[in-house]
Amino acid sequence: RTRDTLTMEALDAIEPGGGKLEELEREFAAKVAAKEQHEADVLAEKKAEAERALDEFYDQLTDKKALRQAQNREHEEHLKTRFSEETFENPYARVMQLIGGQQGNGVAPEMQIMYSVLVRLKQAPAPSRTPAAEEEAAAA
Repeated sequence: RTRDTLTMEALDAIEPGGGKLEELEREFAAKVAAKEQHEADVLAEKKAEAERALDEFYDQLTDKKALRQAQNREHEEHLKTRFSEETFENPYARVMQLIGGQQGNGVAPEMQIMYSVLVRLKQAPAPSRTPAAEEEAAAA
């Protein structure tokens, strides 16, 4: 006997209209419906958890941003008060102070270049680039 024959005999043994087949189908449908309901519940739970995590993430991000902005404002106010208190008769003195003072050892090459440019400008200021000055230079 093969498996198919056993299945056919089992089906033949079921009385027509006896309801065994319908009962099995109902049980199977109930199991499928229960499984689908469980999957839907798990999916809804995961979505809610993800939304909570996302809200928490954005709350933390907003808090960090607000803290960083407050710190930046404090630092800016500190710099404003520091530089407003110091008055320089010579504008180059202030620029030199901003870029780190006198040229020395251990200064980055960019700073050395900036220092040398400022020293040259201090010693021999660039000619004026106004339209009137350009007309005078063209006439000469």
